Amino acid sequence: MNVHPELLAAAAAAAASQSQTVLAIQNTAASTVDAALDGWVGGSQTALTSTARRWAELSARLNLRLYRHSEALRIAGLTFAEMDSGHARRFSGIRPPAPA
Repeated sequence: MNVHPELLAAAAAAAASQSQTVLAIQNTAASTVDAALDGWVGGSQTALTSTARRWAELSARLNLRLYRHSEALRIAGLTFAEMDSGHARRFSGIRPPAPA
């Protein structure tokens, strides 16, 4: 197995940053839609409100998945680094047998 904890950490940071960017864009879009709702009336307003609500719920779920993925990458990197350090400490005391 070839694992690079620093690459996992970098990928986790990138995914977390993307999650924050997506969240900010989603919030801006949701605010724009909310502001536009007052200009709609009747069935159109009802349909747009329903669609906007579904979109917001879906966006929130997808963004949560992205955030959880970034956390899983971060934790995997930390866990592997700790396991690798522990294994290295255990192997550091092993010496070849003395010649007979």
